[in-house]
Amino acid sequence: MTIPETSAEMFPEGVIDAHHHLYARPGINYLAEEYVSDLRSTAIKFRGSIHVQARSHYRTSGAEACRPMGETEFLLSEAKRAEALGFGGLCLGIVGFADLTLGAAVREVIEGHLQLAGHVREGGRFCGIRHILAWDADARLLNPAYPTTADLMHDTRFREGLQVLADLDLAFDAWLLAPQLPQLVGLAQALPDLRIVLNHCGGPVGTGAYAGQLPEVFQHWSVAVAQLAECKNVFVKVGGLGMPLTGLVPDTAARNLPAELARLWRPWTDRLLDTYGPERLMLESNAPADRTLYPFAAGWAAFWHILAPLSSQERRSLCAGTAECAYRLAGPTPQVSRRP
Repeated sequence: MTIPETSAEMFPEGVIDAHHHLYARPGINYLAEEYVSDLRSTAIKFRGSIHVQARSHYRTSGAEACRPMGETEFLLSEAKRAEALGFGGLCLGIVGFADLTLGAAVREVIEGHLQLAGHVREGGRFCGIRHILAWDADARLLNPAYPTTADLMHDTRFREGLQVLADLDLAFDAWLLAPQLPQLVGLAQALPDLRIVLNHCGGPVGTGAYAGQLPEVFQHWSVAVAQLAECKNVFVKVGGLGMPLTGLVPDTAARNLPAELARLWRPWTDRLLDTYGPERLMLESNAPADRTLYPFAAGWAAFWHILAPLSSQERRSLCAGTAECAYRLAGPTPQVSRRP
């Protein structure tokens, strides 16, 4: 299940996990200890991670719009605890939440996050905002904790909020479903100075109303991601393909087999490589969401199979360089100790 020891040659400068979450919820605690343990279950050298908002540890008092700042406070605390565990790169970048439908008024909230964590370009940790866009007529595909609308990307105040992000040199993390990609093309064209980081390969969906339609979904998705690639302000996270809604979840017997995971993912990852090139792609674990369906180490071992044909420079882009560029990350951080 683990990556061969030759991975030290494949990932010589260390990896930045471009997307994960930390939280304590009923039935699951995934905090600094669990994440660092997962890192050590692989043979990869990790030197940093990007945490993406997960509705965790919000403030319970004060102005409603400012309550998500509690998550940033929580993550700063977890980063310190991870240092004590030997990993100085936890939450190297923090993508928080602010309600972008506040329009220009959202600047106060975003600046509150920046006061807490500092801007990455100045040696801090705060690097962007994620405001969930995922919508579909089939409610089974949606997370009720993130109410949204079919036309959110066209909303004037929402776009005003995005312009605040651009003005502050922060990124926007976009999580949506593949049928919504054409709307994101319009958004990226309308805000060319906004760095957009598309989550989870652009949201392939093969369940619910799309069950049994993965070939058709792939074709439509391929056209849409190619159109989006024309917008040079867009980057893409490679991962998240283990989420149940994708329909790409392997059977139980295959979940510990990285080669089988790579086989399932390769049509999607190869198309992204052909369309965007490694310099606009970054690898993500999406832990702990994907971790519930296959081990953390198996997911990274699958990436090892996918990246094997690439040059060392191409692998460096996927493993760290693109994340550094898209999120304006500062210099190198201490690497996590490898497993014994």
